[in-house]
Amino acid sequence: MLFHEQKTSLGYQYRYPDDNAELRCVKIELKSIEDLLRCIIMTIPEENIDVALDISSKICVGILDVICLGKRIPIQIQRIEVLTNIGTMLRSYSTMTYSAVELDVDDIRVINDIPQAFRPCLTLYREAINSCNPYYRLLCLYRIGERIKEIQKDNMTELKKDSGFKRSRIVIPDNGLTQLYFKPYVGKSLSHFLENHVRTAYRNNIAHFSLGKGSFDEKGNMILPPADNKINSVVEATNTVLIEVINEAIKEEIAIMKKYNLA
Repeated sequence: MLFHEQKTSLGYQYRYPDDNAELRCVKIELKSIEDLLRCIIMTIPEENIDVALDISSKICVGILDVICLGKRIPIQIQRIEVLTNIGTMLRSYSTMTYSAVELDVDDIRVINDIPQAFRPCLTLYREAINSCNPYYRLLCLYRIGERIKEIQKDNMTELKKDSGFKRSRIVIPDNGLTQLYFKPYVGKSLSHFLENHVRTAYRNNIAHFSLGKGSFDEKGNMILPPADNKINSVVEATNTVLIEVINEAIKEEIAIMKKYNLA
């Protein structure tokens, strides 16, 4: 967004947690870099970090919502940093960012080895990688997981003829991310992770938007509000695991189909 003022300050009054609370004021600073709005800084007079995050999230979402309505443009929060009044980092939340990679002709030649059954999966995988929305990304990856199971089942009809065949077990890796967010699932299969975590914790609530489906809490608030970056960061952690493990599962099944001529 073009924003020519390098630094602008404004105030926003709020009452928390309800309208009976003391009236307080948030200082909002808009920072421009190279004539583009790059950063919104909010100074919030709260000691509890979760309260401050809740307030700042609602204010920031409100700002982006009115910009979107007025200018009809897509806007995404890519990173949130929570600092003390002396600049000490307390928390940070990020969505997936792009990075440079090297490419050679062999990376393109592999198109000849992709079975027709997997081509829609690759299209959906690219859609997941390209999407800026962590919820949509998760739904794409979950659908690929469902399709992989169907392809594996179809392939087993022929693979059973080879008594020595044994498919590798694709498991949730053991790393810093999985130890932090998914420790109970480390070493468990991709299928187990999809069924017992992704489907119940996220997929159902993302796919459905109904009181009867459990998409709201007792106060009528969304269980998974798409503008809440605290929740988005956990969804993105799930996506990070799925992007790696589903990639591995796709490549392994393609290699099996090539070896056994299962076009």
